[in-house]
Amino acid sequence: MLTHLTIRNLAITESLSIEFKSGMSAITGETGAGKSILMDGLGYVLGNRADSGLVRQGSERAEIIAEFDVKNIASARQWLESQDLSEGSECILRRTITREGRSRATINGQPVPLQQIKQLGNLLLDLHSQHEHHSLMDPDTQRRLLDEFAGHLPLVAQVTEAYQAWRRLNKKVSEASKASSEHESRMQLLRYQVEELDRLALAEGELEELEAEQTLLANGEAVLKALGAITDMCQADEGGVLNQLHLGTHLLNKVPSPAVTPFADQLNNVLIQLDECLHDIEHFVDRFELDDLRLTQVNDRLSSAFELARKHQTQSSSLIALHQSLKDELASMEQSLGSLEEDTLALAVTLKAYEDLCQQLTTKRQQAARHFETLVTEQMQQLALSGARLEVEIRPLTTDRFAAYGSEDIIYMVQTNPGQPAGPLAKIASGGELSRISLAIQVICAENSEIPTLVFDEVDVGVSGATSELVGRMLRHLGNKGQVLCVTHQPQVSSLAHQHMKVSKHHENNHTKTGIAWLSPAERTQELARLLGGVEITGQTLAHAEEMLTMGQTAH
Repeated sequence: MLTHLTIRNLAITESLSIEFKSGMSAITGETGAGKSILMDGLGYVLGNRADSGLVRQGSERAEIIAEFDVKNIASARQWLESQDLSEGSECILRRTITREGRSRATINGQPVPLQQIKQLGNLLLDLHSQHEHHSLMDPDTQRRLLDEFAGHLPLVAQVTEAYQAWRRLNKKVSEASKASSEHESRMQLLRYQVEELDRLALAEGELEELEAEQTLLANGEAVLKALGAITDMCQADEGGVLNQLHLGTHLLNKVPSPAVTPFADQLNNVLIQLDECLHDIEHFVDRFELDDLRLTQVNDRLSSAFELARKHQTQSSSLIALHQSLKDELASMEQSLGSLEEDTLALAVTLKAYEDLCQQLTTKRQQAARHFETLVTEQMQQLALSGARLEVEIRPLTTDRFAAYGSEDIIYMVQTNPGQPAGPLAKIASGGELSRISLAIQVICAENSEIPTLVFDEVDVGVSGATSELVGRMLRHLGNKGQVLCVTHQPQVSSLAHQHMKVSKHHENNHTKTGIAWLSPAERTQELARLLGGVEITGQTLAHAEEMLTMGQTAH
């Protein structure tokens, strides 16, 4: 439950600090005293949107600190432990808002994103405002209230998750199907091009070898003639290069001077190299054949390679890389096609899982709707709506079978007078009736809530007299089981609270300040008299107030 709230420099509030108690606590005060600041502060510390205009004039930042006892709130303790934010049975939420518009939130001293503090806040406190009956017109709100009442939210979360999974996969399949259709002609072209290059089967370095072989075969006679002439020049009996070199070597060897020895060695090396060269020429000539058929084959293969290079508008030297690139692209597209088939099968499985969850949710909603109708109708009867009843209509979706919240809309239908047909809440109920219907629904939802702290901000607006007393009884009943904070202007509601606090404001040094304090029994009587009376509080008014407080505390 909420144990302590501190507000500093928020709107007209310089400093506000209050300890809270269990049971039902009434919060009253004159209009403009600052009751809304108390409620707004709770909203901000629990993650509501805030801006720099909230910071008190002359201050740099506003600060709100809320302390909760979570020892009996299992869901909150589990959440804190899962986020590594647990500090035992105590939980402290802190929110600061600077004049520059920056905001900072912490849980037990650890900085957290605002979304996290909202998640935790939803487990700690439930705020019902005077404007909630306006949102009750919204079908989304009507559906949410029924699901909260029946405890369907975990199943709704599963439905939402399944819907999102189906939607993501459906989008993927749709896009892949469209791409597959658009790429079919491309895949046909790729298959043809790859098969063409497969038939060519060009090997690495083969083009260079073919071009060299073509040059040799085309000029074979000239090559053989030149090699034969070189052999004759070197091996002639008289005047041949070999004979001349041998003679030169013989002459140098006969010279006694060591200075010519290097020349003789060099000539010997030349002789060795020339001999090896002539041997290689002889070997080449013996193996070489003038083969016109082979020349034709080489020319044909080169022509095929050059022709494919022209078709692809690339260099012949790039054909191997192009071949691999086209194969990779084709493989990728074929793999995508295979993935599309797998995803299409998975889509059917995902849709079936979603539909099964929707069917479970529909069945549970149908069961819960009857119980919800009965309880809310009973509360409506107690709130001076004699003969009125609530009906929950479950309408299957018509325009779209799929939605994140399930396969139906929830519509609240109300009958305000016996014999008249039930109609949509927004069209049938008057303003006063709508306020009381909203309160009946809020009380039923709150009574079934696992959240220990319930805050009602002027939910009794629009009702008075005996009906106000009935509202007070409802809130006290809720307070008997937990903690209820109720901002009210109704003395009948205030008199039924377990305790009472008053918000007031005063002026000091040209500044307006807000204060809040628990009231003693005598002070409660004075405050009830103020709520009952006009400008002047008479003895009769005080007596009435004292009687009302005594009856409220003893009878309940």
